[in-house]
Amino acid sequence: MKIEGFKSQFMGGCRPNKFTMEIGSLPEGSKYLFKGSMLPGTNIGEIIVNYQGSQCKIPGDKTFNDWNVTLLLDENFLGYNEIEAWHLLIKDNDSGMGANNQTQYKKDCFVEMLGQSGEALARYKFVGCWPKILPDTDLNWDSSDTLIEIPITFSYDYWERVA
Repeated sequence: MKIEGFKSQFMGGCRPNKFTMEIGSLPEGSKYLFKGSMLPGTNIGEIIVNYQGSQCKIPGDKTFNDWNVTLLLDENFLGYNEIEAWHLLIKDNDSGMGANNQTQYKKDCFVEMLGQSGEALARYKFVGCWPKILPDTDLNWDSSDTLIEIPITFSYDYWERVA
């Protein structure tokens, strides 16, 4: 194929910096503070069935990788305050107790991939999300001209493409 044929068929491609996110019931403005995300992969396990010296591989259970996002911390802690409270709802530091009903702490979250002109190309729904890991946050006098970035790991039941 000549380069002109390629150029006439290729429509610009999806860009990794064109996306929006909705995390549970976080305030509307916090979605602009999520610097990065990923669309996690899935895995289908393998069951090996032996038969007369041969192996037959059949699909097993499907599992979903954790979902990692990066939050920029602003001076109001917008978004992070709510995620921290959400994390404490699951398991409180003082009492060791937590929510016993999944509907109290599992929330649906969304990632939408956008085209160059802002139109939605694909929308993914993460069903039953909850914040699994709130990581260490580095505070350092040597760091200047930078913002605090907090990588947060979510667990969820499954994801599906909804648009």
